[in-house]
Amino acid sequence: MEIIAIVNPKGGVGKTTTAINLAAVLAERGKRVLLVDTDFQMHATTSLGVRKIEYNLFHLLKKIKHPNEVIVKTPFKIDVIPSSLGLLKVDEIYLNKNSILEDVLREIEYDYVIIDTPPSLNPLNIDVLKFADNILIPIQANVFSLESLKMFLSTISLFKATANQKLKIKGILPTIFIRNSNFSKQILQDLKRDFGDKLFWERDEVLVIPKSLKVEEAVSFCKPIIYYDNSNIVSKAYRRLVDFI
Repeated sequence: MEIIAIVNPKGGVGKTTTAINLAAVLAERGKRVLLVDTDFQMHATTSLGVRKIEYNLFHLLKKIKHPNEVIVKTPFKIDVIPSSLGLLKVDEIYLNKNSILEDVLREIEYDYVIIDTPPSLNPLNIDVLKFADNILIPIQANVFSLESLKMFLSTISLFKATANQKLKIKGILPTIFIRNSNFSKQILQDLKRDFGDKLFWERDEVLVIPKSLKVEEAVSFCKPIIYYDNSNIVSKAYRRLVDFI
């Protein structure tokens, strides 16, 4: 079982879109996939149409329920551990405790566990970094994201040295990329210069997730983009991403 965390402390960089579509393409290719939503805003949960839920990640962390009682199946062959507003109390849950979520996940078997994380480094996020096998870092092509990325990579180096020696960076993924924008192109050049070895290269080009209104439409219909518009440029980009996974 490979655990991939989609992480970036900065918000609005496409973490949830990447998490649900990475999971959807892996499932499409016959892999057993579990998506874990650790964000109290529940965007990954609701984006897959999971709304009326009795139990969720909060109950797992509190050890009130077993994973099999919480996991929800979706029409997209993705199993989901839903989030909830209860995660607002995550500091209390982790008080004087260590890796709770890892203990939960080791009780179940999947080919891939994809973890969607919130834009923060709260105790649950820190827990995820302590046991994840790999992290995938979406980044929007703007100056603030670039500066945030540099600080975050320093944090990851610290985690790798002190808490999780097996942690690897699967790659940095430029998202919401505007192809006809000179500014976006300049940010991409900066990424190539500073983090070229961590990008996903397709021959001489870097894989990017283009900006498309279809992504927002897919969310409104509670579908991954590959199910909403299979031929869309974003669908094609996420399929190419999985070729690297």
